[in-house]
Amino acid sequence: LTESVVGGNATNNNNGGPGPQMTSPNFEGSIDEHGNYVSPARIKAEAVLDQCQLYAMQFVLLRPLTAIGWLVSNQLYTPKQFLDPTTPQLYITIVTNGSIFFAFRGLVRFYHATSSNLAWCNPWPKFMCIKGVVFMTFWQK
Repeated sequence: LTESVVGGNATNNNNGGPGPQMTSPNFEGSIDEHGNYVSPARIKAEAVLDQCQLYAMQFVLLRPLTAIGWLVSNQLYTPKQFLDPTTPQLYITIVTNGSIFFAFRGLVRFYHATSSNLAWCNPWPKFMCIKGVVFMTFWQK
């Protein structure tokens, strides 16, 4: 990837628009809707951040639904033992635990993806605060 500058202006890129000229025949990136080059690293970073957002948002959606399901099932079914497999409470607990696992996984991935860029503001205490909120909602009754 090289950029030729003539008189302070960049030459046309392979699309015919202004910007860097692609001289590498094995161009691995892509061009976005505005005609800008997007590197493979940028594509991977956006995919990781999208996955982190999905993991966090599934918890935001599922936690209230499982709490409502737990309340309704407690009114309709009386378990004979803790997490009786014949009642819905066991399955609601499994869904809740899976949701919490993926939410934690998304938070850890987000922390690892951004910790070096955010080192100036010390993100560890903020990260632990968010993890604490997610963890405490599980134990709340």
